[in-house]
Amino acid sequence: MSSCVTRILRIARHLMAARRMTNLSDDRDAKNGKSSEKASEGLNEMFSAYKQPILALTLALIILLVTSTYPTSVPATYTGNVRVSAAGGGNIANVPPLSHSLEKTPKLASPDALIEQAEATPLVVQAKPAAPAVEKAKSSTVVQKNDEEEGERVLFCYGVVMNPPEKTLPMLTEMVQGCDGYEFYSNFSDPSRKIVKVIPDAMKVGYGGAWGSALNTKHFWKVWRHMSQNEEILKYKWFVKLDVDTVFFPKRMKELLKKFNHHHLESNAWGSPIPGPAEVFSLGALHKYRDGYGPICDEKHDIYNKWQQEDMYIYKCLEVLGFNNTEPPIPWRWDGILPEFVFHEMERGKRTICFGQGRCLDGDSIKNRAVYHPLKTTYRMRTFRNWIKMLEG
Repeated sequence: MSSCVTRILRIARHLMAARRMTNLSDDRDAKNGKSSEKASEGLNEMFSAYKQPILALTLALIILLVTSTYPTSVPATYTGNVRVSAAGGGNIANVPPLSHSLEKTPKLASPDALIEQAEATPLVVQAKPAAPAVEKAKSSTVVQKNDEEEGERVLFCYGVVMNPPEKTLPMLTEMVQGCDGYEFYSNFSDPSRKIVKVIPDAMKVGYGGAWGSALNTKHFWKVWRHMSQNEEILKYKWFVKLDVDTVFFPKRMKELLKKFNHHHLESNAWGSPIPGPAEVFSLGALHKYRDGYGPICDEKHDIYNKWQQEDMYIYKCLEVLGFNNTEPPIPWRWDGILPEFVFHEMERGKRTICFGQGRCLDGDSIKNRAVYHPLKTTYRMRTFRNWIKMLEG
């Protein structure tokens, strides 16, 4: 570029010098009265011949000078009268301050600069995939927090209901809200009432045996098989089966389990035999049942056919499989048949109620138990529960 500039300047100097010489010659000839038209015409023709190329070269020179002073291949940032190259490398130069209009108008980047910016963009985008991991971690933190708030899964409550369910089911459902988990089982499903279908047969069964009780082993056999194979249910430590006509206080049951602590992974159950209205057994007992009900209880000992009452079946099965009777040494349940007028006396707030042949119901002696049975109607269940709460003070 320097050689081109030198040539342009040299030609311009020669032309300007020739022009001045022509002017001087014309002035001198005019003073002497002589004409030099021939020489002047020759110089003018030479100047005209070089006029257009000189203008073109001069314009090219100006463009080269401007572009060399203000390069556009690298975007620059202007602050006051200092231009800092975005490409780095210490390229800092003092330049005249930009005009007011230019300061407000953003400078368009060259294609090279746009390519450089595009190549730099992935460095920012690469950080975005980490966002879902952060959200997932938050979600897992929330889940862990909920687990802590819900507490340990200690007590799972369950029962078997008819189709349609007994009228006392809403009362029992209200009470088992204090369990850590609960479900009811039948030959139909109703998620709104947490009823799960695990029994394919008709729910109605016959009655017989020494106590004239329901011959319902075939139903509960399916329930226990379902429970022993359900991963969510196996997360609980203790299980209590409740008859639908039972008044139940889950908090008291949990306190008893805590006070008379036995390891839940051992095969433990309450009672010998196990009482039907409230059958309490541990996770270890459910594990043993899962592993041995088929080959040992049913095939080897034929317990399924010998004992058609579910409470006797589960007791005899756990007995041959091996279990510890860890029933608390203090009374934890109450069983009794009461005449109707007793419930009216409960509503009046009496603490001791006597009925027939000197029999009396002493409320203060039974007020701290966890299970009361049987109470065959919703009215009896509600009245009895309210009476026990009144006795507690």
